[in-house]
Amino acid sequence: MNSSLQRDPHTAKEKRERKPITTKKATEAETDHLLRQAFDHSLQANMLYTVSHGEILKVNRAACKLLGYSKKELLTKTTHNIFDVKESHFRKLHSKEMKKGEYKGILTVIKKNGNRLNCEITSATFFGDHNIKKAIITLDDMKDLEQKPDEEMTIQEQMRSSSLLQKLAFEKEIEEKVNIEIRLKESQIAEAIIDAKELERSDIGKELHDNVNQLLGASRLYLNMAKRDDNNMDMYLSRSSEYMLVAIEEIRKLSKGLTSDTIMNFGILEAIGGICRDTMEVNPIKLSCKVSPLIEDSVNDKFKLAVFRIVQEQLNNILKHAQASTGRIRLSQIKNTILLVISDDGIGFDTDKKRNGIGTANIQSRAKLYKGTAHFKSSPGKGCVLTVNFRVNDSLLKLN
Repeated sequence: MNSSLQRDPHTAKEKRERKPITTKKATEAETDHLLRQAFDHSLQANMLYTVSHGEILKVNRAACKLLGYSKKELLTKTTHNIFDVKESHFRKLHSKEMKKGEYKGILTVIKKNGNRLNCEITSATFFGDHNIKKAIITLDDMKDLEQKPDEEMTIQEQMRSSSLLQKLAFEKEIEEKVNIEIRLKESQIAEAIIDAKELERSDIGKELHDNVNQLLGASRLYLNMAKRDDNNMDMYLSRSSEYMLVAIEEIRKLSKGLTSDTIMNFGILEAIGGICRDTMEVNPIKLSCKVSPLIEDSVNDKFKLAVFRIVQEQLNNILKHAQASTGRIRLSQIKNTILLVISDDGIGFDTDKKRNGIGTANIQSRAKLYKGTAHFKSSPGKGCVLTVNFRVNDSLLKLN
């Protein structure tokens, strides 16, 4: 018999098995169509998006109406455009979607016109094509829930709505209190750092004092040896002179590094004037300073010390980097503002470029401690002007 006329039993079997598969696919397609219809025509605002990036893949008419966008516009957005991502509730939504696959709570929704809505959110996740995790989310405007007639709301719905609103208000109140506490702690930490630095300087001063005594003792020893040994007198005198010069340098560093007592006893004008005179003695620069008498009498010593440290830091910057021939320091008070201005005629720098020096950071932190602002104005070849503004407040005033 011709093989082409023989009946292949496998072919018949495959035909019998294909029919149920085709029927199953048709059923799935019909189900998918019904689900799409339910999603599109639901009176509740629905969105479909990817969990990892928040990319919006599908929206219905109710979502467009609620948010004020067209469908085309919404499909170009992400959940970061729709929700207030700074809220802790949004982070909870993302966390629970990634871990548990579902979330229910209240989020702040941002409309196209910028208005903000409190919405009750219900979210459920699933894995779609290519194993991409997606989420379907439903948004209910809390305002609509509040305005719903009492007769249409069950007792349970009223209790749930009231409870959610109370919870939202309570969480916002707690969040505000935490932020206030954080700002207070930051201020306390900054002040503690400054106090620790001053204590550290005091400890260093004690060590230098002990070191100076040893240097002077060694210098005296060589002087006594020079008296007794005429043959080696010049050598002993030279050694004595070396130790004496080192001791003088250590004392100079000590007196200029620790000026708390100077400010307390003689004031900010004398402290700034002293450092200017000493700087000009050993450096080819001409400095001038002017301090308003009002500041000397009205502010406390801790604030004066902070201002002096800023002057120290900026003078150090000028000597290290500016190559300046002149510099000016002005400390004045204009109404409720205390103004410190330090300028030089040096080589300047580009303020747009990041500066890694710790001196600049110290200036900023000391200004911030008293709620002040420090601003550098400079450009290559045009020198530099540092302006520090302080608003007069209780933290810097002298207590009666």
